[in-house]
Amino acid sequence: MTDTQIIVLGNYATQAVGALLIALTLLALWRSYRRAHLLHLAVSFVCLVVYLCGAAFADVAREVDEGPYG
Repeated sequence: MTDTQIIVLGNYATQAVGALLIALTLLALWRSYRRAHLLHLAVSFVCLVVYLCGAAFADVAREVDEGPYG
């Protein structure tokens, strides 16, 4: 795994953690205020986390498939 790929995976992980924290915050607000838009936003941020995890997995799978020398 090259340095660039490690940086890209770190970027995916950082974004996923940030989106997860925002989703948890929105869920806590939804539990307090019961506004539909808060739940909608929380679900959309969870979907963003799933997307980022899938992108990271695809990046790793592509690197494994191509091998170390591309």
